[in-house]
Amino acid sequence: MNDAFSVTARRDGNHAVIDVVGEFDLAATSEFAACAQLLLQSVQRVVVDLSKVSFLDSSGLNALLRLRQAANEAGGSVTLRDPTDRVRKLLSRAGLTDILPIEA
Repeated sequence: MNDAFSVTARRDGNHAVIDVVGEFDLAATSEFAACAQLLLQSVQRVVVDLSKVSFLDSSGLNALLRLRQAANEAGGSVTLRDPTDRVRKLLSRAGLTDILPIEA
């Protein structure tokens, strides 16, 4: 798996999907946040695809929580899609699976 970070966004019907690839760490959070802020201006539901994330640290977790908060304040929602086993375990250990719903 390529660990270089990238983030892309696309519309999928009435919601947007953010595809995150590589290491989602402190160096990646500003790019992710900028992408997420733009999306929240045009959609209420955001899906974050984590299927190609090789590493997630506390900075990445914080970025996901900030996105959730911004979406909630705008009357929207955030769902995580298909996190890798490693990322899913981290989300579970951090107690975030109840507030950041996961779809397969």
